[in-house]
Amino acid sequence: MRNIDSYILYMFSFLISILGSWQYDKKKNKVISIYAKTLYCILITLPIIILQGLRYAVGTDYFSYLSLYKGFGQENALFLRWYQTEPLFVLFCRIIYKISNGNDAAFFLADAILINFLLFLTLDYYKDQINLPIMYFFYYMLCLPYFLNTERQGLAVIITWYATKYIHENKIIKFLICVLIAALFHNTAIIALVFYSIKLFQGKYKKYTKKIFIVFMMCLPFTLELIINFASRYLSIFRKYRKFLTNDLGKIKHININLLYMAFMIMILLFFINIIKTSRVDYIWILFLWISQLISYLLNNYIEWGFRMSFYFEFGMMFAYSFVYTKIRSRINKIALLAFLMVTLLFYFTYKFYIQGNGEIFPYQFIMLHR
Repeated sequence: MRNIDSYILYMFSFLISILGSWQYDKKKNKVISIYAKTLYCILITLPIIILQGLRYAVGTDYFSYLSLYKGFGQENALFLRWYQTEPLFVLFCRIIYKISNGNDAAFFLADAILINFLLFLTLDYYKDQINLPIMYFFYYMLCLPYFLNTERQGLAVIITWYATKYIHENKIIKFLICVLIAALFHNTAIIALVFYSIKLFQGKYKKYTKKIFIVFMMCLPFTLELIINFASRYLSIFRKYRKFLTNDLGKIKHININLLYMAFMIMILLFFINIIKTSRVDYIWILFLWISQLISYLLNNYIEWGFRMSFYFEFGMMFAYSFVYTKIRSRINKIALLAFLMVTLLFYFTYKFYIQGNGEIFPYQFIMLHR
């Protein structure tokens, strides 16, 4: 398939899903049956499940994950030992391998079903505060292309996003269980524990939160690599990530386009901070996610997988823009904000993935046609 045909296929699949979410969004204030909700879930997720699950050689890590899937299924001792700290990912692969008799597409299809179903449940929880089409548009432009490469981390990220509901409900045990499950798919999900800690800290020391929060965030970029370097050297759970560490600590290698882009997007949101404060989701928690995301982009200058950590915090910006859109009363302002988001997000997707070729998601191939 030519690159331009692949681009059209991506956009068409996203459009069908977003139109489904638009129809569901119109009914969010009404009582809806489980049967109807299931139908909307299928309508929204099916185009993306097909796109994500029935691909061939799409994504830089496609064949690496195919190798892991088959290795775990065939009980390769080296693979099992290397990934012993992520047993749920291993178990997931082994179950799919046994059920499908080692079918190549089965792993990617099962992973796509799980990710998209959990994403639907997550956004469904927040639907009374957000605009669903905007949330899905953000996800498809900024996250999904990367999740075609980072299969298990993508699943871990979505699990932690789902776990945030328990933060707002103050159900710490359920939150910790979800984070543990996510970490057993991809160890980096352990970073999600800070989501609850900032909420807990704010509750006990509210008047000091902002000052300590600012100092903490200023210090973090200068200490985080040292922490990760130590962990990867002396803690076996992080040892396999050592290959991604660079040796130029403290030296910025190049201008980080992602950092500049995200800083611009968050800077725009600061104009709407008074609107964001009206959300039932604590705005300090949202600010924490923004700053954490910027730090993870900055960290990418020092650690090759630093950028991947940003996905755990992506939810904050997505939520904020979507929430602001629902609160704007002026029709003209709504159209202006929507136009801004469409232009910037489409530009990001087109430039990063179609023109630059990041993630190697172009050209797209269906596995059935490849055979």
